[in-house]
Amino acid sequence: MKEIVSHTSMRGIAAFAVMMIHFKGILLPVIEIDRHTAFLVAAVGFVDLFFMLSGFVLSYCYRKRFLANGVRAELWPFLVNRLGRIYPLHLLTLLIMAALARDQIEMAWIPVLAENLLLIHAWGLQSVFVLNFPSWSISVEWAAYLLFGLLVILSVGRRFGAGCIVLVIMSYGAYWYLTSMAGVPWERLSLLRGIPAFALGIWAYTIYKRADALPVAIISILQILGVVAVILLMHLNAPLLFLVPAFAVLVIFTATDRGVLAGFLSWRGFQLLGLLSYSIYMLHVPVWRISAVFWGKFVGSPPLEPVPAVLFFLTCVAATLGSAYLSYHLFEVPMRRLIRRAGRKRVAV
Repeated sequence: MKEIVSHTSMRGIAAFAVMMIHFKGILLPVIEIDRHTAFLVAAVGFVDLFFMLSGFVLSYCYRKRFLANGVRAELWPFLVNRLGRIYPLHLLTLLIMAALARDQIEMAWIPVLAENLLLIHAWGLQSVFVLNFPSWSISVEWAAYLLFGLLVILSVGRRFGAGCIVLVIMSYGAYWYLTSMAGVPWERLSLLRGIPAFALGIWAYTIYKRADALPVAIISILQILGVVAVILLMHLNAPLLFLVPAFAVLVIFTATDRGVLAGFLSWRGFQLLGLLSYSIYMLHVPVWRISAVFWGKFVGSPPLEPVPAVLFFLTCVAATLGSAYLSYHLFEVPMRRLIRRAGRKRVAV
């Protein structure tokens, strides 16, 4: 199917922003970014953009097949394909982080490791994510994949859009109250973010072609308004309840790769980031930890002066991007093909 270039680039920008959230502390000797803007604090919301893009793109690729052939016929190949996409790198990074933390691992860690291996660690089971902690969103994605067939069936209904909007308001409203007012760890509530955003992405797919009928000038204006809203809301650290609708505007009105924002997102650098987005997202913490070990051994740790801090920051960014490129071509793609072949053989049998 034709790639939605804008969505690929958006994934890359989102992955890079999440990496910056975790790397910003390295630059504290130079600048305390959060004193000037809450943008990187609120950039955790880019994970919700991932969920929404996932729901949209998977509908774009699979929804017609599910409806034509039935959920029973399509669900197993779908799950095999998705597992082949997410699990190999998840397992690799989990093992790397476990090896780095081997001196701290005790018997009490066994359930945590098991939950991570089963991709259920973000299903309300843990109050703090450890090891390769960004993988919490992959656990939520897996839950969404398991629900995909049901959501596709529901998406045929005329009230699906209204249901998604109500679900988003209720879930994100509850998430805000429980985390901000009741003191519940956000880690326990991850599904309240992922499933509604994923469902909203599916609904966005069902209506995006209506946007294609609009003049390109109107599409461009709506894209610009969406970008301004996202930047402003993140600068003010607004609740996710307000940020998610702004993301939905961007997802819907860039889906046909028309308009000024789509032109901006067509830059090859953004497309490359999008291609490597999963690798960047999953590898940046392990690369950061390994870089810190080598930096401490050969240079001195931690880098508390401005120049060493900038050098260490640039080292982490460059090492992450380089590792992501190698991982994608030498590990992710081959493992994906291997798992898909194994899945097809089972279906054939």
